[in-house]
Amino acid sequence: MYYQYKLGVFFVLVTGLLSCGGGEESQQPNLASPPENVTPILPPEKELTTDEIVADPSATFKTSKKINYSAFNETTFNITLFITNIGGTELARYYIKAGDFIDISVQLDAAATEIDMRWHYLEHIKKERALVAELSHVNFNGF
Repeated sequence: MYYQYKLGVFFVLVTGLLSCGGGEESQQPNLASPPENVTPILPPEKELTTDEIVADPSATFKTSKKINYSAFNETTFNITLFITNIGGTELARYYIKAGDFIDISVQLDAAATEIDMRWHYLEHIKKERALVAELSHVNFNGF
């Protein structure tokens, strides 16, 4: 029985050694440690494309723009000018005396191309739509 035990242990050890390569050093390179003489290859420097500049986290973007123009009231009564975006959100309101003018400054969305203007006097309302690119002055001469 004692010899059978020794013989069993012997076969287990021999089988284990043969299955792992017999304890010899492996012929494959060790991938865990990097080779000593390899120098890193850096990519060539290039100019940033527009997409890369836009993706820069430190870049700033304007989401609004400011427009300036003059509004003239050529009538004999005082009026109120309401300026709204196309969605109907009121951006500004100005009171213009009869025969007078004012300088208007409005902050718009960067993508806005048109604005709506409503001229009010008592129950009278006149509505106009203007292109932002062509806007330098507006005249009101009546309903």
